[in-house]
Amino acid sequence: MKILLIRCSSFGDILLITPVLTVLKTRYPDAQIEVLSYARFTGALLHHPLVHRIISLPKTVMLEQLKKLQFIRFFRKLYNFMKTLRRHRYDHIIDLHNSTDSALCALLAKGGQRTGHRSQLLTLLFRKRTSFPISNLKAREYAALLNLRIVTASGLLQKKDIKIIPDLSFHPGDAAETAASSFLKQLHISGKHLIGLTPSASKMAKQWPEENFIYFGKLISQESRYTVLVFGAPRDRITVQNICAGIGDRAIPVCSLSILVAFALFRHLDLLITNDTAALHAATALSLPRIALFGPSNSRKFAPQDQRCTIIKAALPCSPCRDKTQKKCSACMESITVRQVYTATLNRLKQGRDK
Repeated sequence: MKILLIRCSSFGDILLITPVLTVLKTRYPDAQIEVLSYARFTGALLHHPLVHRIISLPKTVMLEQLKKLQFIRFFRKLYNFMKTLRRHRYDHIIDLHNSTDSALCALLAKGGQRTGHRSQLLTLLFRKRTSFPISNLKAREYAALLNLRIVTASGLLQKKDIKIIPDLSFHPGDAAETAASSFLKQLHISGKHLIGLTPSASKMAKQWPEENFIYFGKLISQESRYTVLVFGAPRDRITVQNICAGIGDRAIPVCSLSILVAFALFRHLDLLITNDTAALHAATALSLPRIALFGPSNSRKFAPQDQRCTIIKAALPCSPCRDKTQKKCSACMESITVRQVYTATLNRLKQGRDK
């Protein structure tokens, strides 16, 4: 059996489909499972042992080619993608993204049965459609569980196959693990007590204020045994450096590493304090103790369900909210106090020491 799962973006959301891989492989050990995603997010499953093949959609590159009127290069890129996508015929094609891009890819792929969610209009052309609340405002279940429910609609799974709390899985790869260990040794902090901070997020409204991370970092670094690692992508360099400068000597910036190496570093942390972002889901898959800060996004949908995570939600009646509202408002994350996060951190660290 050949199965194509489509989840174009983003890194964290792709990790939220990994329970589907686990359950399908358990039910159908000989099945070949392939995953289609945007090229820049393929690292999420690059080393996953249950993925037979990853199909990359180079949308960013193709759009740049169109903007520069490089039509020959664009059509060559499109042709190569289509050739790769249509190389095999699939028994099941399952759209787990519910976007126009993902639905079009599902329709272009060779296969008999296509399954998707009714929220995407193009699924009118699919054989199987399902319907339940999945939006940021209305979803009432964990995103990983919602993905499993879509697969159930395909007939591949039954309700009894679905765990109430699905386990995420993430494999950075041996090279990333080695690079992470080397990074710590070069800084002479290998084996020390480390706390990670991830101040960035996909949207400004989902970010805890920079000054709060600084104040928190100062408080936690007063316990001399803790060193603070501040994570970010290269584009977050200024923010990361500002936070490290504000915290002091016990803060180390981590924004020059690849995403796989940075996430491999999570295995060496005692605790991660993070916004609702890819780092949260990677840390969940690696079973790292976490403090997760939620503001405008739906904690029912995106907050981890395991006991190693402490969820701190904005105490505002308007949360969660629509994407348009998020662009104009930052009150959610500002309502979460440093004292709340610091107290939760001490409790979580104490639980770790007691174990």
